[in-house]
Amino acid sequence: MRIINHYVTRSFAVAFLWAFAVITFVMSLGVIFRVTDLLARGSSWGPILQVFVYALVPTLMYSLPVSALVSSLLVFGRLSADGEVTAMKVCGISLQQIMRWPVGLSLVLVAICLYITNEIAPEGHYVLRSAMARMKAESPMDLLQEGQFIEGFEGLTLFIERRTGNKLTNVRITDRREPDFTRDIRAASGIVQTNGMDVVIELYDGRIDPFDREQPDAAYFSHLPIRLKDALKKREYARQRKDLALRALICGIRNPASMAPKGMAQDSYLPFQMSLRVELNKRFALSFSCLAFVALGIPLGIRSHRKESTIGIGISLLILMVFYLFIVMAESMHTRPALRPDLIMWIPIVRAAGLSVWLVRRQN
Repeated sequence: MRIINHYVTRSFAVAFLWAFAVITFVMSLGVIFRVTDLLARGSSWGPILQVFVYALVPTLMYSLPVSALVSSLLVFGRLSADGEVTAMKVCGISLQQIMRWPVGLSLVLVAICLYITNEIAPEGHYVLRSAMARMKAESPMDLLQEGQFIEGFEGLTLFIERRTGNKLTNVRITDRREPDFTRDIRAASGIVQTNGMDVVIELYDGRIDPFDREQPDAAYFSHLPIRLKDALKKREYARQRKDLALRALICGIRNPASMAPKGMAQDSYLPFQMSLRVELNKRFALSFSCLAFVALGIPLGIRSHRKESTIGIGISLLILMVFYLFIVMAESMHTRPALRPDLIMWIPIVRAAGLSVWLVRRQN
């Protein structure tokens, strides 16, 4: 029995490490693209390295459960296809005994995931957002990148076709600073200047459509200054619920007034408290999904009876799609506390556990 336990555990651990490496790499591609963009902007290496490390940490809270599910399906699907599971049963070894060590490893993954989701990931998310906010204000030209839509300037959306030093070519601005009124501003060229904390874009040879509410027709100009107020002011990133560690999150649930943003009305405390409950249950649901996925993946892998990885990956994608659909649905319903969205995300976990027990009994 010791040899069998060692063989099954080693197969599961090796498959998990390979799946974890591949899945983490795939999930971190967005981080790599973000770092590449910062390098192209000429940002310094120190903040870029900080962004890369802290943006990589939150991916672990998703890659751990996914890797646990994929590895259990692949390993036990292969063992079943090779007839090894049948041979173990003939020797009097039950499926519960075969599952014992992989399920034990999943409990270790649950503990690791709990620590990551409640301590490391919130702090990493806060440091990442703070670093990004600081880097946005290093220079006026860092704010104005060519070939992309730029937002965050009090109702102004900018698009710059080409930038050479502080000179701009083919500038388009969508102005929504007035309620229920949108203007489209286009200019052949422009020059970027600074005035204190403001950035001033001097536009030349352009067109405004419409000119204003009283004159809804288009108008042409030879020179038009556009002021971006406080564009260079360093903005401090305020902590959100994703940035709160476990203790702070529990304190906010018990006393929402202490965590609520300034000026929030008292009748909004209940939805705010529910948003904290949803965040807390999301972290625990993600962590315990490691256990649920392994417990479900083992009998499903044996039942699929396939060596091919495509079957296991296909089943994994289907299960993950259902699981994350419940999480997204619960997060979108935090403004409706009466529906208890904090408990909705536990439905796939409970169903997976029940289905696992039923499959194990059938296969025994």
